[in-house]
Amino acid sequence: RGIAVVLAAALFVVGFAAVASASGQDAWTVAGIAPVTGEYSGIQILEAMRLASVHLNKQWGNGSLWPGCNISVSDVDSEGIPDIAALKCFKEALLPRPPSMFVGGRRSDVTTSVALIGRVTQTPTLSYSATSIGLTGLSRFARVVGSDGLQAQTILGFMCALKPGWREAVAITASTDYASSLVIALRAMADVQGVSVSLEQHVSIAASSLHDTLVSINLALDRVVKRNNRVIILNDEPADARLVLSEARRRGMIGLDQPPDSPYVWIGT
Repeated sequence: RGIAVVLAAALFVVGFAAVASASGQDAWTVAGIAPVTGEYSGIQILEAMRLASVHLNKQWGNGSLWPGCNISVSDVDSEGIPDIAALKCFKEALLPRPPSMFVGGRRSDVTTSVALIGRVTQTPTLSYSATSIGLTGLSRFARVVGSDGLQAQTILGFMCALKPGWREAVAITASTDYASSLVIALRAMADVQGVSVSLEQHVSIAASSLHDTLVSINLALDRVVKRNNRVIILNDEPADARLVLSEARRRGMIGLDQPPDSPYVWIGT
């Protein structure tokens, strides 16, 4: 958790500096957007933003790089729901002292809603984890992670560097909107690279019981074994990914229990 906080803080510092350095403004209020309540707790993301603001105020505000720098972070709980995030950001923008920038949200669908509010209110939006291709090119929007298109190019490039016969992969993902953007990008680029990507879906732990989720995951892994695909692309939320990897390890599809002549290659997004 500590590493995640430090990394998120570092990304925030870089992104914030890029937006703020050209404005000449000294006092900034940043609306940090993360799902504090709901199926996923992103409180560590907000902790990272506050840590980054302390670093900026201390290291830059007292020096010559950004004299008088004073950044404060206000928490916005998106609850992981796009409409709620948009409504709360719009309310923030109507305050007597509105935020200088929106930072968030965690998922692409939430970030899209926040970015649209940012365009209406002329508030820059910076995302720390949204990867959807649909966000590319939006005005007043920037992100510190690669888009799904960039991830797809990297994954396919890695596959092409594997054994010549390993040009077929299977993407394992929950049956949610989370994976759709990357899978679409992979399939669109795969033919050009001479790679085929099939899809196996399982129910998400967020939408079902643990038992039903594990049954669904094992059925997906059964189909992977029958396909004889050796390259597996795992594109899941952290809670689902942990279950998939745990079941795959139990079945001998990960680690030293694999056949040395034909191991599975796992690529995580």
